[in-house]
Amino acid sequence: MNSQEKSNISEERLQSYLDLIHSLLQCSIGEENQILQAREDLLDRDLVSTINSVANHLEANGQKDSSDFLMSLAEQLLKIIDNHNILLPKCESAEDYERFLIQLLQIIAESQSNTQAIYSFLEKNLDKIDDTLGNILETWGLAMLESNSDEEAAFIASVIGEFSNLIQQFPSGDRATNIDLAIRGYQIILTFRTYEKVPLTWAAIQNNLSSAYFNRLRGNIAENLEKAIDCCQNALKVYTRDSFPIDWAMVCLNLGIVFDKRIKGHRAENLEQAIDFCKAALEVYRQPNFPVYWASVQNSLGNAYSQRTKGDRSKNLDLSIACYQSALTVYTQAEFPIQWLVTQNNLASAYSQRILGKRAENIEQAIAGYQMALQVRTQTDFPVTDFPVYYWAMTQNNLANTYANRIRGDQAENLERAIESYQNALTIYTQTAFPENWAATQNNLANAYENRIKGDKAENIERAIAGYQMALQVRTQTDFPISWAATQNNLANAYANRIRGDQAKNLERAIESYQNALRIRTPLSLPLECLQTAGNLGNLSFAKGNWQFAIESYSLAIEALQLIRIASLNDERRQEIVAESFQIYENIILAYIKSSNYEKALEYVERSRSQHLVDLMASNALYQTEEMPAQVQQYLETYKYLQEKIDRLRSSSQNQENIYLETPEPSSLPVDILFDNLAEIIDLEAEKQLIWQKIRSLDPVLIGQIQVQHLNYCEIQSLINDSRTAILDFYTSADDTYVFIVKKDLLDLYTLRGKGRDNLQTWLLDKWLLTYLDNREEWLNNLTELLRELSIRLEIEDLINSNLEEIEQLIIVPHLYLHLIPFSSLFVGVSSEQNLIDKFTIQYISSCHILKLCQERPSRVQTDMMGIIEDPNNDLIATRLEGDMIAKIYNVPDSNHLKGREQATVMNCQELAKKNNILHFSCHGFHRFDNPLESQLLLSNGNLTVGELLTLRFTNLQEVFLSACETGISNIEITDDILNIGTAFLCAGAKNVISTLWAVNDVASALLSIFYYQNKRQGINSIKSLKQSQLKLRSLSGNELTVYWQQIEHIVQKLDDDNQLVNLEKFKQYIALLCQQEYPFASPYYWAGFIYQGANLSSTP
Repeated sequence: MNSQEKSNISEERLQSYLDLIHSLLQCSIGEENQILQAREDLLDRDLVSTINSVANHLEANGQKDSSDFLMSLAEQLLKIIDNHNILLPKCESAEDYERFLIQLLQIIAESQSNTQAIYSFLEKNLDKIDDTLGNILETWGLAMLESNSDEEAAFIASVIGEFSNLIQQFPSGDRATNIDLAIRGYQIILTFRTYEKVPLTWAAIQNNLSSAYFNRLRGNIAENLEKAIDCCQNALKVYTRDSFPIDWAMVCLNLGIVFDKRIKGHRAENLEQAIDFCKAALEVYRQPNFPVYWASVQNSLGNAYSQRTKGDRSKNLDLSIACYQSALTVYTQAEFPIQWLVTQNNLASAYSQRILGKRAENIEQAIAGYQMALQVRTQTDFPVTDFPVYYWAMTQNNLANTYANRIRGDQAENLERAIESYQNALTIYTQTAFPENWAATQNNLANAYENRIKGDKAENIERAIAGYQMALQVRTQTDFPISWAATQNNLANAYANRIRGDQAKNLERAIESYQNALRIRTPLSLPLECLQTAGNLGNLSFAKGNWQFAIESYSLAIEALQLIRIASLNDERRQEIVAESFQIYENIILAYIKSSNYEKALEYVERSRSQHLVDLMASNALYQTEEMPAQVQQYLETYKYLQEKIDRLRSSSQNQENIYLETPEPSSLPVDILFDNLAEIIDLEAEKQLIWQKIRSLDPVLIGQIQVQHLNYCEIQSLINDSRTAILDFYTSADDTYVFIVKKDLLDLYTLRGKGRDNLQTWLLDKWLLTYLDNREEWLNNLTELLRELSIRLEIEDLINSNLEEIEQLIIVPHLYLHLIPFSSLFVGVSSEQNLIDKFTIQYISSCHILKLCQERPSRVQTDMMGIIEDPNNDLIATRLEGDMIAKIYNVPDSNHLKGREQATVMNCQELAKKNNILHFSCHGFHRFDNPLESQLLLSNGNLTVGELLTLRFTNLQEVFLSACETGISNIEITDDILNIGTAFLCAGAKNVISTLWAVNDVASALLSIFYYQNKRQGINSIKSLKQSQLKLRSLSGNELTVYWQQIEHIVQKLDDDNQLVNLEKFKQYIALLCQQEYPFASPYYWAGFIYQGANLSSTP
């Protein structure tokens, strides 16, 4: 197509068209002719096209009367223009057209469809290639087919078929007319070559007709695509997989291409159909035998994957990249320049959208791809028959898109380059020649102006608005609903940011355009786009203080967000999706708070947090009653094998000299830095991570077979058993922290004003976590003062006095870095020495949903059956005392008491967890901040990691006591998923876990554990037992410790290992120092690090 012969409507002329249309809509009845005569200079086909676009827009917005008026007017004007143009051609009669047609068909027949001869003849007679020729072709052709013998009619039909094939590909003249002539030709010969007479020929014509309808520029786009699908499906009645595999594959490819563009039906399902048809075509089109067709399918499959809404978005984009790269192994620049350029464009586009990998690098690869294409193929380099300008313009548009999103380089300069490339594209993409591309580029150019840094801001926004409005002349709701919605969203953004004009009207227009976009962008049909637009509308309403409107919009956005999350089959991507949208959750929570609807605010607080952990626990609940799939079992075996291999490497490299430490060393860095085999261990851990992802990819919750339902307020309140218990659910926004106080029959909200993410959470990160990791001694020395300062920031004294006077038990649901804090040791008043533990029994939970899951787990045994894992590495003296005393309290048989290196193996521990309902670990542990799944308990022949625990199912397990370091500490993310050894045991089946918030003291841990089980054995429930053991340890005097030590010293005297004897002497010296202090364990460091998570369990005496 020689698009340089096409008209390019200037902005001034377009505005003149719009002014004329406005005058026609506003005039009185009968004044239309007078107005048209006054602007006779504007009466052309471009005016008719503009009128039709405006009419479609009005109809889409419910203004049917105005739309009908314009449609009728456009029809009358077209007749006037056509009648006027009839005077212009050289041939003025039907006879001339008929002679031309017969001559053309003779050339086709005599030249045996020689393209050069036929196109040369057509070039000389462009004035005759119009709709009149189509009318003559239909009249003459039908008559000739009916009046001649079958043999002669068959010849005529074959020549008309060749004419249709050739005119459809003719690059000159009006492309819309050319395609319509081809359609008429195919329809004529289908009256003669029927399915009953010549099924093979009929099927071939149906396939060609499908291609013409797919490329058709006139008529309703959606209807044209439906006709293309119908024709392909007709062809498949003849072209079966078994009888005509090559033709069958060709039609499958065509169907894949059409479904990729289909407007009607559900977008997600259309893309799945496209993928399925392309995959079907690949059954026949294999690379060795059909390399070109194979490459075409790969390109089409890449297109479908790049837009796919089902499945994981990041994986789909990488699949599209792989398909394009496969296509380019055949589509080389030398042999297939056009196909190479198109696929190169597609590949660059996929890189520009890529999620995995470094974003900046992906964009640079996209820019390099587009620039490579432009260097090789300039606007004038292409031969005419290759439709050069379309692809040149396409590359310019795509390059502009990428510059607009570029991360590297100067942002202002990137946008100027984008604007320049868009304007280059528009020299080719005219409204008449390429209306859809023209509209898309106008939309993109408007985006660039809206974001432009250089120039006057107000003027840039005005240009953006004008660009969006021009795009909407083509992008109507009827013809291009998805594109129409995208431009409506963009137009709304521009009006929301508009500087000129009446602000109230700008706001109204923005809201109207967002609402228009949401007609198409629904959660089910276009969840990503719905999230964007609903979020934009919510933000606009939120900024204006329209809380109800904001709530409605954010609710819709979150509905879309959940569908996007469910569609993602990757845990990491699911986390990213929630993290990227945390502001939507925050705003809907704040909007509900501003509306005094605290119940709904709390529901969304709970929805915003710990979703990954909830999924893991829901999966566990499923596998309690159902058999694990065989493939999952196979992956678990591989996972176990890799872990055992890592354990052997660590064991072979580890320094066996063990020295008793009062306070273990920090674990902010991986302990594997001590090992010689670090590189191999890191590789094996990466392998384990891949296997873990495969296991998760088969999880029914993750793949959406089972959807976890969020809790409503009534379900949250039902977690409270009595009037003396309250849930304190914390939530920190940018500015404030909110404490939702849930009681049996009441919900209150306490606001910590000015204690937002910076003033509270960032402060905790700096003063608490980073100091703990970088300077343990400083953290320990400042611990009490830190807790006092935090008590002031959390306004504990006022919180108690105003809301908690009658409360005895607190269920704490922390937020972000508050998860690291021992609330039991916070001070009840500014000048008070009393801690919260003196007033309340305290339990912790990551979210109310997790508490509910813990409470719902069945109690499978009536009596306590305990297993003990004691000192697997033979280096903790106090654990011998701890394990022996607890075993006596519970009468634990030797078979359930794993001691030292010989017994405390990984396998024995897992077996112990399967048959007992109470499990007590007294060993080393640490949290891996660099890789939380590798956080672990150190056993004799290996380690029990978080990742491994998440693959295990302990159906009998009720309670786990982790007398080990850092089992309750966690990485803190905005998603608020707390993943550590403690929560991993909850996921594995435990109803409650006692874990530690830091590297705890060996002696203090032993004593606290003993006190705890003594309380439990007296019939005190688990939470109160922990509280009383902490209070007892805190108040234990040096004299009492001396007496106690004299009673139990004989237990540790049994040690006969030389190493242990050395450690024993150091241990005795340390005990002696403690006994000399008035209250050796008064510091919160010794007693406050133990926290209780999960359901409250009663005890069996």
